[in-house]
Amino acid sequence: MQHHVLSTIALSNGLALALCSVYVLNYDGDSEPVMKWSEGGFMVPTDIFEAAVLHYSVMAVCACQHSARFETKTLWWHFKRRSWDDRLSPAKQRFWCRVCRSKLRRKVRPERLEFVAWAKGDFELAWPDEPTWKEAVRRVR
Repeated sequence: MQHHVLSTIALSNGLALALCSVYVLNYDGDSEPVMKWSEGGFMVPTDIFEAAVLHYSVMAVCACQHSARFETKTLWWHFKRRSWDDRLSPAKQRFWCRVCRSKLRRKVRPERLEFVAWAKGDFELAWPDEPTWKEAVRRVR
C-alpha cells in the first residue's frame, strides 16, 4: 500500500497551505482514492458522501440537455439505505432522465454526473436523522 505525503507550507495563523495536488488518505491502486486535493489546496470530492460533507450538490445531465440537481446529504442517505455504491461512476447507473423516459418510454442514463455548488431549489429526498448524519461525519474526521 502506498502512502502519499502532503507537501505543505505552515502559515503564520496556524493553518497549512497545500503545495500540490496529491491524495491525502491511503490509496492501494485497486480502488479509487478517498479524497483528492486540487492544485490550489482545496479538497475535491470523489463520491456523494464527500460532496455532502463539503456542501456540494450533484447535477445529472442527459443527452437531451435536461439537467437536475440533487442535495447531496439526502442523496447520500438514499444510497446508504439501499447499500448502493456512492462513487460517481457506479452512481450514474442509478439515475435516468424523466423527460426522455416520458418521450421514449425507456430509461435514458445521464451523460455525466458532476459536483456543483449547492443552490436553493436542489431536489431533496428524505433527510437522515441528525445522529446518523453526525456519526457519519465523525467517522471521516
